[in-house]
This record gives sequence, C-alpha cells and structure tokens, in this order.
Amino acid sequence: MKNQIEIFEDEFLNEDSGKAVKGVTVVVDGDFKKTLDTILYIDKSYDGYTNLIANALARGINKSIR
Repeated sequence: MKNQIEIFEDEFLNEDSGKAVKGVTVVVDGDFKKTLDTILYIDKSYDGYTNLIANALARGINKSIR
C-alpha cells in the first residue's frame, strides 16, 4: 500500500455574503489513512478525520510562523 493523499480545491458561493469562497476536500486512503486511524485509536480527544487533520494543519502553520 502506498502513501496516498489527494486534495481537491473548489470554489463555492457563500449564500449569506454572496462572495466566492474556497473549499477543500481531502481524500484519506492508503498508508495515510492507516496513520490517521492509529492516531484516532490512541488519542480519543479527536472525534474524526476532520478534527485531526485540521489540528495537524494548524499546528504545522503555527510552528512555521514562529
């Protein structure tokens, strides 16, 4: 199994503001999924892939701007 991650970007219309906003879809598969599943099994503070990936991105961004 290979380490696979696919990310798709699309544009959506915010119905409240009428402005175009970016949306991102992350496909979880392969070794990447196995890694996320392991983290979710060990750390019960995450309620799923969305919360875990968002946290990982935020930590990475915070670390890179320090």
